[in-house]
Amino acid sequence: MGRGGTMRANELKDGLGHLIPPGQLQPSSIEQLAAEAMSARRFSAGIGVPSVPTRYVVAMHPADRAWLSPWTEDQIARALERRADEAGMLLLGRVEVEFRIDDTQPIGQARVWCGFAGEDLLVLASPEASLQVFEQTPA
Repeated sequence: MGRGGTMRANELKDGLGHLIPPGQLQPSSIEQLAAEAMSARRFSAGIGVPSVPTRYVVAMHPADRAWLSPWTEDQIARALERRADEAGMLLLGRVEVEFRIDDTQPIGQARVWCGFAGEDLLVLASPEASLQVFEQTPA
């Protein structure tokens, strides 16, 4: 508090004590971007069931990250798992969401990359490989 001023309880400061501008990115916006990326990257696994990525990396401005809860990544991952399950999509593992800071990203905007974790790569190698994963023989 300064002379006649009041300190706002919701102010965030960096390690040097500089105020961080309020983030504008909402968890629902990040979830929507990740869901769109999930749909765009789905493919038919060897058994004909649509499969979707399990790894999502979200780049955002440091101010946006500072204002998001530490649990937001897990909440979005579980939401993506529910979406995949409700749509009948195949997940070969748990969904992982990772936030990364990118100074070049405008405040309030995120960029999402999605791909496959190591165990998913076998399915991408060939339809025969994915059939082996699911213990089925080719017809």
